[in-house]
Amino acid sequence: MPSLALAPKNVEEVQVIVKIANEFKIPLFPISTGKNLGYGSYVDGLFSQSNFGIVTKMGFWMMPKPEHYMLLSIKMKKREDLIPAVEILNYLEDSFIVGWPQYFSPLNPPYGKPMNAELKGYLTSKNGLPDMDKIQNYALKNKIPYWNIDVSVYGCKEVCYANLEYIKQRFKIIEGVDISIVQEFSLPLNLEQKKQLKHKVTLGIPNMEIFWLSTRGEVLEPSDGHVWFSPIIPRDGKELLKCQEVYMNLFREFGEESPITPFSHPRSWMYRAFCFMLAFNNSRTDKAHN
Repeated sequence: MPSLALAPKNVEEVQVIVKIANEFKIPLFPISTGKNLGYGSYVDGLFSQSNFGIVTKMGFWMMPKPEHYMLLSIKMKKREDLIPAVEILNYLEDSFIVGWPQYFSPLNPPYGKPMNAELKGYLTSKNGLPDMDKIQNYALKNKIPYWNIDVSVYGCKEVCYANLEYIKQRFKIIEGVDISIVQEFSLPLNLEQKKQLKHKVTLGIPNMEIFWLSTRGEVLEPSDGHVWFSPIIPRDGKELLKCQEVYMNLFREFGEESPITPFSHPRSWMYRAFCFMLAFNNSRTDKAHN
């Protein structure tokens, strides 16, 4: 296989190289077997320059405020349902039919609560790895959706309902899918409606919701630090499930409890990729622990 070494001199040259590599499916790493490992061009200059105190321009395209807002819940029964769901939602999001999808699995316990003991046991009951069939049967037996995805729809009321019917039509290929309206409001919202809004960020209302990701509510040891690790994953359902399995196998080899499970949900990143957000406890003083 022919290869080429490049030495870009600045961020702009990196962006050009990545763009060409993505266009022609050229692998960017020597360990690749022909698979495109890049995640597209990235406006890294805005961040790298900020470290040097350089002010950069930032443009905003102001759009008309929509007349109506609708939050939908899409519930699916099986783990593999995520594969067609991501493909459908990618199209809907990229076509501006829905806003940013928020993925979740109801099999995960509420934040700060312990996981059901039976379900937790299935995570290592197959030679230290999850028993996928038992987890799936547990979800079906207890009528717990494997996946729940919240999506926002904007526009005039008639358009929102027309898009709802189109979304239902697209999701018909997934057996047993349930699509329902969580809440809807005519805009602008009054103060009481703003308080009722489930995801304030979907209507641009400033809030502190995002910061719960880094809260340390439970007692952790050591207690003086932690490290974030966020692997970037293609925005593809099959790749996401594969990534879950890679990490579960790795943590089994390490002899550690895996923070990634068969129902770990992705977070959308920059509209082009998924990521997992993992935190590892470390210490500023106890080097032996680290």
